[in-house]
Amino acid sequence: MTLEDLSYLSQIIAAAAVIASLIILIVQNYQAGQFARDSAVRQQVEGLQNISRVIFETPGLADIWARGSAAFDRLSNEERVRYLAFLTYTLRTWEGLHATFARGQLDGALWRAHAQMLRDVQVFQGAERGWALRKHVFSEAFQAFYESNLKQGAPRDIYGLGAKDE
Repeated sequence: MTLEDLSYLSQIIAAAAVIASLIILIVQNYQAGQFARDSAVRQQVEGLQNISRVIFETPGLADIWARGSAAFDRLSNEERVRYLAFLTYTLRTWEGLHATFARGQLDGALWRAHAQMLRDVQVFQGAERGWALRKHVFSEAFQAFYESNLKQGAPRDIYGLGAKDE
């Protein structure tokens, strides 16, 4: 084997090594992207779970949530502040879910289930009043989604609090 043949052989080996490295990087990049998507979904779903946790772990909040959802204007000033703070917290969670979905990181079926859950809450009198007071603090993309969400399907009366059950 000549020196020139050895040179060609080493170039072929080097090219194969570069191609193998690129393939490994592509696979690792795909896995990192999948991990990031899974992590984003897990974080958002945990956020929704925390909404329920806050209601049952915070003394008096379930009562304020129930009464405010049915008749926001009957709450005391302190209760309105607590209701709006909690509503804003829940809407921020859904805003995060919406952003995750918009980036393609959330499965469509899971997103539709979460959008239905939001639709079920949107029809509460307190949520309607709270949205009117707070919508300006949310992104334009979420505002557009929120206001069109009710047109996407029928809400359900999830607590028996008087939501419009169609």
